[in-house]
Amino acid sequence: PFRLQLSSHAGPVLPRGWQEERGVTWARYHLAVTRRHENEPSSSSIYTQNNPWDPPVTFESFIRDNETIEDQDLVAWVTVGFLHVPHAEDIPNTATPGNAIGFFLRPFNFFSEDPSVASRAPVICQ
Repeated sequence: PFRLQLSSHAGPVLPRGWQEERGVTWARYHLAVTRRHENEPSSSSIYTQNNPWDPPVTFESFIRDNETIEDQDLVAWVTVGFLHVPHAEDIPNTATPGNAIGFFLRPFNFFSEDPSVASRAPVICQ
């Protein structure tokens, strides 16, 4: 088993129910797990920006079908992001140190104890 640990997440882009929000329904969820389908390669489309009111891909439909996920190939849809508030130091360019987005997939109860216990030359800091 594994644990999914998010290191960053931005809040909703648009209020739920706004017409334009239909194009970014994936942003409603930090994590969604669905059954894998060949015809669902992406949670959105580059063409959504041209018509967010009637997007070609609606992520919400991926999870509303209530399919069973037991003993199936799965997809974990992870939403990460951060909010950048513009400030004077952005000029002439925006420095990005300290700004990071991502997630970790970490083992969960994979070992019966901390693997470092078996280390032959431990370092103890006091």
